[in-house]
Amino acid sequence: RPVGELVSVIMTVHKINPMLDTAVRSVLEQTHGNLELLLIDDGSSEEDAKVYELFTADPRVRVLRQSTNLGTYACRNVGIRSAAGEFITFMDSDDWQHPQKISKCIERMKVNKTTVVAIDASVRLSHDGHIQPNGGAAIRNTAFAGMFWRAEELRWLGGFDEVRVSADAEILRRTKVVFGEHR
Repeated sequence: RPVGELVSVIMTVHKINPMLDTAVRSVLEQTHGNLELLLIDDGSSEEDAKVYELFTADPRVRVLRQSTNLGTYACRNVGIRSAAGEFITFMDSDDWQHPQKISKCIERMKVNKTTVVAIDASVRLSHDGHIQPNGGAAIRNTAFAGMFWRAEELRWLGGFDEVRVSADAEILRRTKVVFGEHR
């Protein structure tokens, strides 16, 4: 029986990429094992959808298919509405997470139960492992690197703006405006 709070990890997928298996494994191999991984299929081909279904061999994985391409942020909102976890975090399908990412976020958030989101930084690396600046910064705070405490609060915020770019930065700013700087 899994121990600890249920964490919902939302990963949008559209077309198979070479990092997908690594991304999924980095979620499923977390030291905090009580999680669900929601793969939100953003209008992929039937061939790609068959690959996503292979991950459901692990009972913690669910695939939610969208018939048309909605974009990452609209699909994250589908995941938010479907999430069962007390905590919600996000993962891109071409990324890797440290095995203790989820447990460390939960530890930090439990220090102050009024915390809404634990914001972490992400580091962009090139395929050969070198730090690769993204828009001038190699390290930056992002919504997908953080964890939201309560699904209800994230739903109350209205989820992500359903635009094609930068909605992760916007939701972090909106969280600060609604809940305050230090929550």
